[in-house]
Amino acid sequence: MTQEWSRHYPLTAGGRVELVNPDGPIEAVVGPAGSVDVAVVMDAGAVTEARAKEILTEFKIEESATAEHVRVATARTRGRR
Repeated sequence: MTQEWSRHYPLTAGGRVELVNPDGPIEAVVGPAGSVDVAVVMDAGAVTEARAKEILTEFKIEESATAEHVRVATARTRGRR
């Protein structure tokens, strides 16, 4: 089961991007100046599709963005770690 999320943010020259994900790999690619695109793909595997969907609901994406700093983080809302 896969869940996708994406956002586009303006970012000033010298701005900072912070990506936090303790539960899997992060891939970052340099793009054109003046903005940042963030795409999150969350995958969950389980014995049943219903359980995979439930696992995905245990995570949320936290975002905060200004023209100088973009922060995107995944966080587990419940369930085991």
